[in-house]
Amino acid sequence: MWPNLFLVGAAKAGTTSVYDQLDRHPSIYMSPIKEPHFFSRIEPSPEREAFFPHVSDQGEYLALFDRVADERLVGEASTSYLWDEHAAERIRRVAPESSILVMLRDPVERAYSQYWNDVREGLERRPFPEALTEEQRSGAGAWGVTSLYIDCGRYADQVTRYLDRFGGRVLVSFFEDFVADQPGTIAGIHSFLGVASGDAAEEQRRKNPASLPRNVLSGRMLGSGRLRTVARAAVPRPLRARMRGALLKEVEPPPIDPAARALLTEVFRPEVRRLAEVLGRTPPWDLG
Repeated sequence: MWPNLFLVGAAKAGTTSVYDQLDRHPSIYMSPIKEPHFFSRIEPSPEREAFFPHVSDQGEYLALFDRVADERLVGEASTSYLWDEHAAERIRRVAPESSILVMLRDPVERAYSQYWNDVREGLERRPFPEALTEEQRSGAGAWGVTSLYIDCGRYADQVTRYLDRFGGRVLVSFFEDFVADQPGTIAGIHSFLGVASGDAAEEQRRKNPASLPRNVLSGRMLGSGRLRTVARAAVPRPLRARMRGALLKEVEPPPIDPAARALLTEVFRPEVRRLAEVLGRTPPWDLG
């Protein structure tokens, strides 16, 4: 069976927390692999392959849902689906009645959060302003190949693709609202999906906060594609999460470089205005 629920929120916009909340609901079955990326057909570069696990075979993808019992909603959560220009149409072809959940975040803050995520994973060593300048210079990139700090924040066209194909079956939520009121946001999502709210809407600790390796050895282990591949194959998922937590320390990133903030604000200001027109409401971000 094909899924009928897709969480396609932007990367670093709270999708892991929302995925976990959905997975706890008795009427919802979520793929055991959070991000199969099946409908975006990603092709990571060889050196980044282990950092972007994905499913490309249809049989393997459908097998993710073999354990569905009597759940009414069957879903997955791949952040590349919002960015990829073909994913919405590919989903519509096989599951046209699907419900689509979109999570968005202030695109300036989202880009900076993604940058620190890449630093943590050992994928990024450039200063943030330099990374932005190079992305602008190089043009369109690819998931798992280039950074996409700017490209993933161009929400207007991304959201439009889903509204054009799924209409009223699309719910757009904001990360900032989720942070301010987790239970209320999850209750709204449950209402949209037509399932009862309850204990599944309890507030949880934020997932994937900014963090860095505890030491040089931790950094080498986290940055090893070979170790990631071995761990993914041999270590149960809950134990992997604990092991990963032992290698990291939560940090508060420094403020965004003023020049980088100015550049991103200039890029995203017209994008946010267009998004407001698409949604018919103003996002909770003040870009001037």
